[in-house]
Amino acid sequence: MGILLNRRIAELVGVVGVLVLLATMPTLPSVQLCPFKFFTGVPCPTCGVTRGLFALLHGQIVLATHLNPLAFVVAIILLRRLLVLTLLPFRIATILAASSADRAIAIIFFVVGAAHYVLLN
Repeated sequence: MGILLNRRIAELVGVVGVLVLLATMPTLPSVQLCPFKFFTGVPCPTCGVTRGLFALLHGQIVLATHLNPLAFVVAIILLRRLLVLTLLPFRIATILAASSADRAIAIIFFVVGAAHYVLLN
């Protein structure tokens, strides 16, 4: 197997593993993960994304929106990446992996993150 194939398999296993772990855990551990909030006491724009993704995977859409709307963007990014990795031989993977899609998702991520941060603080 080539190095690129090994990287794709490792990435696929990692993404699926994280999603399965979050989806099957009954609760998240109450550990402060954000170093920015730990040192400053102020939540960063991505604070709550892990909890929001956890809530989203457990069907709690309103809670996920309340925790951090970026959880939806992260879910889209993970879903897109899974599709690209699993549909690699097909044309749809080329379309999904296009740099214009990367730019669009990055813009959405920063706009939603900035809006949430401004409204939160």
